[in-house]
Amino acid sequence: LRADAGGVRYEMEYERAAEADWLQWTWQRIVLMHALPARGRGLVAHGTGFQLPDGGIVLAPGISGTGKSTLARALMADAPDVVRVLGDDRVAITDEGGRAWAWATPWASQADAVAVGDGPLAAIVLLQRGSGGLVREVRPREAGRLLMRTLGFPFWDEAALSTGFTLLERMLEQARLLE
Repeated sequence: LRADAGGVRYEMEYERAAEADWLQWTWQRIVLMHALPARGRGLVAHGTGFQLPDGGIVLAPGISGTGKSTLARALMADAPDVVRVLGDDRVAITDEGGRAWAWATPWASQADAVAVGDGPLAAIVLLQRGSGGLVREVRPREAGRLLMRTLGFPFWDEAALSTGFTLLERMLEQARLLE
């Protein structure tokens, strides 16, 4: 991860976690999770992201142990011709001309899923621990509360926090919300 001198533009070089220096890899995630919102550029979600055939991105955020990597592995094994898994650990969300836009990041987790890609945020599928495969629509208020556990917000900076909440509202307005 490299930033230009002004800290506005970022370049990410993708490499497999096993090949990267673990400490550097960990710090890069932390830096991006704080740099995007602090610079008013976006948010980073702890989640799996995959791209639909129409180019839309589905974000499946969840806390550790909710099945992000399991979902990524299942999609890679059972639906490789239908969806493209972009990652199973972090997904960046930015505001691109009034549209919530999702981006792959170079950090994989247990499913070792890393691909370069981006697109409009089409849906948010909130992962929860539990047994069974129930899928249900959720209201924006409920989805917002569940998303807050997975997003990197700069709570120390009022302007950046405001920008982050504006993007969160846009995400909740524009994406289909499921749990």
